[in-house]
Amino acid sequence: MDVVAIWTGGLASTLRIAWRLTIEEFADKLGVNPRTVSKWEADHAFTPPLAMQQILDAALDQVPVDVRARFHLLRDASTVS
Repeated sequence: MDVVAIWTGGLASTLRIAWRLTIEEFADKLGVNPRTVSKWEADHAFTPPLAMQQILDAALDQVPVDVRARFHLLRDASTVS
């Protein structure tokens, strides 16, 4: 099980990429405005508010196994570089 201590714009972007969704599709899955996701994409150091952290936690809990595996690989690759 993947756990994210504190979501950042970069981690949210990594989840979107792992899920292979556009910004609009990702926003729709999360139930947020696409501009919100665009803000995260523009500033990878941005820390979303706690309510958004909970939404991202729930999304990560519900992703299919293949998406979870890609998220894990992409997250690990970004911490190495």
